[in-house]
Amino acid sequence: MRLRPISLILAITIIYISTVSVGAQDGPKSTTLSQIRDNTAGVTPTTAEVMRGRISKAKGYIAVKNFGAAIYELENIRKETNEPTVNRVLNVLLMHAYLEQGDYIKAQSFLKELQKNPAKALDYFAVAGQVVSGARAQLARYRALGVAVSDPTLPDEAKNDVDNMRKTLELVITQSKTIGKRKEMSDMALAAVEESSAARSNLARDAYDEKRWQNQVSEAREQIVTPRSKIISAVEGPVVVPDDTPDVTLVAKRVEEEKIKPPVVEEKKPEEKPVEAELKPVVDKEVVASNDASESQKDPKPVEKLKKEADKRVSGAMPTDRKVRVIRSAEKKPVDRPKSNEEQPNVKSTDQVNRKRPVESNVASNEASEGPVSIGSLIAYATRRVNPVYPRQAKSMRMQGTVEVEVVVDEMGKVASVENMSGPSLLKRAARDAVRKWKFKPFVRDGQPVKATGFVRFNFNL
Repeated sequence: MRLRPISLILAITIIYISTVSVGAQDGPKSTTLSQIRDNTAGVTPTTAEVMRGRISKAKGYIAVKNFGAAIYELENIRKETNEPTVNRVLNVLLMHAYLEQGDYIKAQSFLKELQKNPAKALDYFAVAGQVVSGARAQLARYRALGVAVSDPTLPDEAKNDVDNMRKTLELVITQSKTIGKRKEMSDMALAAVEESSAARSNLARDAYDEKRWQNQVSEAREQIVTPRSKIISAVEGPVVVPDDTPDVTLVAKRVEEEKIKPPVVEEKKPEEKPVEAELKPVVDKEVVASNDASESQKDPKPVEKLKKEADKRVSGAMPTDRKVRVIRSAEKKPVDRPKSNEEQPNVKSTDQVNRKRPVESNVASNEASEGPVSIGSLIAYATRRVNPVYPRQAKSMRMQGTVEVEVVVDEMGKVASVENMSGPSLLKRAARDAVRKWKFKPFVRDGQPVKATGFVRFNFNL
């Protein structure tokens, strides 16, 4: 009986010791986890959950308008992480806090910092979008209260706030144009310019200022539409201008030879037919002319006799009246000569026709050699190409088609004039305005620059 209480006591003590040991083991584990959490709070975060928690904390500060605490937390997180996506979110939240706090100096310096680093162009455009959103929110607050941002009776604090927002938007427009000079960023830059200019026009000081920024919006939209519209030159196959392009002089000479050959063939045809038709009457008239000539040869003999008699009479001191009569009698006989002359011009006219034919052909060949060179398609010789802007009316009507523009290129390679156009009427003006800005390689013939004619085709497709 004594063994039972002892065994019971032993069992109770064993259970107690085991529970104490388990509690002792659990206690240190919980403290170590808390220590780890406290230690990891000030170090670069290693897990997405901790990072999301800190960002959510900063968003809460912004929601309760504790912008100072939010900016402090966001700046610390931004320094600790190098993840591009996380940094992009932090930059947007940070710019939002700057604008809501009214700290435009930090906002502008933040934009300049991002703009200087080409690798952070996407971050810059994300922040620029937040600037536009902040400007719209500011305008909405004024409108909700029934106050115009251009009202001159606003207090100085409100005027300064609106002016600083205007300067920030103008800074975004200027920096976006600078970044847009890079081809890979041109589309995003144009979109940023359009949105920023639209927001700036809403904050205009007066009607003139509003019109100025609205024009900026229109220009940006036209530049956005131009590359997106598929406007290409209508040529067979891809247009590639290799570096080893043949000399333009040789091309011009070849084209010149091809152009001069057809006129020579055309000149020979009229020479053969008219000459054969006119040779027959020429023979008859030559016979008539020979008879007239024989008669005219007979006529001078009495005339010479009369002259001799007149000279004798003059030497014999004849009266002056007879002198006059002798002259008149000498003039009466050759009066018949014009009759032969009237008939002879017909003979001479046939000779003149035959002689003038080759002269006219030479003139035509000279004009062909001196006139502009016909090239045909000018695409391969273009050194500068400008795509036409798709007309809004044609785009709204979904109008498509091909416009062919015939132009004259001067000696310097510039478009001297537009001769003719064919295609849809709504698209002709855009094609004409674009081709006037084209430049070509100067065309040379016999070592001298010459004008050239040709055409350029534009395909307008949506």
